[in-house]
Amino acid sequence: RLNVIDDLLKDNSDSELLDIVVPFSILMQIKSDEAQQYESAFFYLINSKAEALTSEENLSAIFNNKSFSTALKADLLNMSDEQIGCIDSVASFLEQSDLGIYGKSYFSFALKLIRFTRNYSYKQLQKAILYLSGEYEELKIGVDSIEIILVLLKYLVDNNKVDYRRFAKWVKSNDIVKVDVLKAYDSYVLAKIKGE
Repeated sequence: RLNVIDDLLKDNSDSELLDIVVPFSILMQIKSDEAQQYESAFFYLINSKAEALTSEENLSAIFNNKSFSTALKADLLNMSDEQIGCIDSVASFLEQSDLGIYGKSYFSFALKLIRFTRNYSYKQLQKAILYLSGEYEELKIGVDSIEIILVLLKYLVDNNKVDYRRFAKWVKSNDIVKVDVLKAYDSYVLAKIKGE
């Protein structure tokens, strides 16, 4: 940001930006493993421009930082090592395959998926993700329908194609994707109650 001032001075600009006081932060710490682990989080906090960090930024900072061991990640997220490995694998798969239905919040989606389905088999989750990706256009669901996507994936992961088909038909016929505040658990309960 400070380079902008130099550029304005070079251009002999009369910009009001030259009269603004620019705040800055200096973070001094002893070099340690803990300092390395939290360096990216500190950077985000300092450079956030008063905008809240997204879950994706936080999770990405944790998962992409080699200083965080699997055990430390598991402790931070209150999960097992197996769940952490599955989140990492699913997020990597989503990023590499670039399946538009799941958006760009790879770690956030993987975390929600693992917590909701309570299934930690990467192969089963991958198979369900690919299956639903092939059908989502027909169902008219998109990235903003994450709760519906989670319920459909739960049925697929549980190998419950009958309830998957029933719920998919119900979602499509009732245009349920327009409901803004539907949560995954609510969707799952509605599907069980409706039992079409």
